[in-house]
Amino acid sequence: MIGQLVMPFPLVAPSSDVAALAGRLVGQWRRSHGLGLVDALIGATALSLEIPVLTLNTKRFQRIPGLLVITPTADSAGQP
Repeated sequence: MIGQLVMPFPLVAPSSDVAALAGRLVGQWRRSHGLGLVDALIGATALSLEIPVLTLNTKRFQRIPGLLVITPTADSAGQP
């Protein structure tokens, strides 16, 4: 089931630049906002690809400068 959900999305391996940005983000936001490495990698990857992050957990991503965060709503559920 999970495989079918994520199948339409490409797998993107983080580059060394993305990893470096993620490290800087963790250093800046870990203590004050609890930003962990995985969320920082997701955010840094989205920034590098110039795409938004779709999440219900906006708290972890809201402090990343320049990152567009989209929260799905009940109205948008099931729409393509």
